[in-house]
Amino acid sequence: MSADANRLKWVAPSVLASEQLWLGRAPPNWVHENYSLKAPHWRPWLDWYQRRLDGREAAEDIELLFATLPVDPREKDVAEQNAELARRIAELQEARNGEKRPPAGDQWDFFISYSSKDEADAREIVGILEQAGHSTFAQFKDIAPGNNFVREMQNGLESSQRFVALLSPDYEESDHCQAEWAAAYNRDPGGAGRKILPLLLRQTKLSSLASQIVFVNLVGLSGEARRQAILRALAPKPLPKPVENISAPFDFGWNAAHRVTVVAGPQNTPVFPFAGSDRDHHDRLDACRKTVERLIADLAAQRFNARPDYRITLETYLDELPAAPGSGNLLLADAEARVLRGLFEEDANILARALAERLNRILEFHIALRPFYPGVGRFYDDVRSGALSAPLPRDAIASFVEVVREHTPDIFEQSVSQGIDRVEEDFAPHPAAPAPQLEPGVLVPRPDPIEAPNPEKVQAFSITSTINAVYGAFLKGKDMGAAIKGWDDVAKKLGEHVEPVIEFLKNFTPGG
Repeated sequence: MSADANRLKWVAPSVLASEQLWLGRAPPNWVHENYSLKAPHWRPWLDWYQRRLDGREAAEDIELLFATLPVDPREKDVAEQNAELARRIAELQEARNGEKRPPAGDQWDFFISYSSKDEADAREIVGILEQAGHSTFAQFKDIAPGNNFVREMQNGLESSQRFVALLSPDYEESDHCQAEWAAAYNRDPGGAGRKILPLLLRQTKLSSLASQIVFVNLVGLSGEARRQAILRALAPKPLPKPVENISAPFDFGWNAAHRVTVVAGPQNTPVFPFAGSDRDHHDRLDACRKTVERLIADLAAQRFNARPDYRITLETYLDELPAAPGSGNLLLADAEARVLRGLFEEDANILARALAERLNRILEFHIALRPFYPGVGRFYDDVRSGALSAPLPRDAIASFVEVVREHTPDIFEQSVSQGIDRVEEDFAPHPAAPAPQLEPGVLVPRPDPIEAPNPEKVQAFSITSTINAVYGAFLKGKDMGAAIKGWDDVAKKLGEHVEPVIEFLKNFTPGG
């Protein structure tokens, strides 16, 4: 009492009115023991008292309702008086929030599906959603008397982004509510789009379809606790996180034009561990390039009786061979070198010895380049250690790539989709030809220190790790969001499609 008296002496009444009822400590137990009006129609008063406990105030005109519309059981049924109070509160909230204004583009964020017996709850929840900045379609405010009910409800369903169902025994018994539920369920039967948001008002036995969707339990919640539960449920699904610390055929990053592009990485940036390594790398790269160029010229001049596949493969190899640090891609060149080796092994009995010698020299020069590009060895280590425990999520990959193409060049440079295409092409499994019966003295390819990995594993890991790398680089643009128009929308689209890819990689990677 002394503490209260001291506060009254030194603190202005307006400040006291907005302080917690028990300042600085939790209310005593007897508050909760006697705070037990269970009937739903008492919710306006429970919310009013919760505001007193929390030290919060509603708008002045709403607070005045509790004095001007008193509950008097001698004049009218208490439940009816409380329902009238709830309606008047909702009307004031609607007027303040501009709820009756049609949303831009005749699109609503939420369609509110409820039983007419739960209208007081519907009005309160609409107020919460509108206060949070969302637009809503609800029968009590958007269908005028005399309108075609079915047509208006159909329009509301088709013009709303998400569907809020206020679940209760009355909701389950209503044919209209069940029809609305079925229409919303058909729009997102798998739940991937999170189109349906069920809010449980009172305990009830749910239908088989409704029970499959996780609901928000509002039973026993009122005031701020109820509002926070609803707003938490509205929060967007967190974006999935990319798999960290795995290799990929390309590295990606943001350029000065605020676009995602291919950047230099361990696939095309050599390392020089010793003095003189720089010169050694230059000499090996130059020898490899010149040897390939000469053989391409001889094949084009038909100096050897060899199928066109050799020249095509060598030309592709030359395109991928780094010309300088940061250019080309030795990992993709390595994939072409393996194709070349396969052709050589298949045709060993019929190749001219001079051609076989030159092919072996190219393969030797290529193997000599690998130590300068540790990304190549790491990639094959990741492939060998992985496990194919699930099918490749091809639909998700195709959808992800489609989003990238859709936002090229506004967010992605052309090199991103081109890089993905190259990975799909260069690491596609080639049917293995049966090992030929070699004739005596036939020249065969020199042994490769990196044994050829399983081609299906190479294909699966290369494309999913590339998608993972694109997505990881894109997410780093979040801090530049103010300068990147549409980043949030693209993030949502990519996040929806990349999740199966990330799950595949986690299952593929040891300890994932």
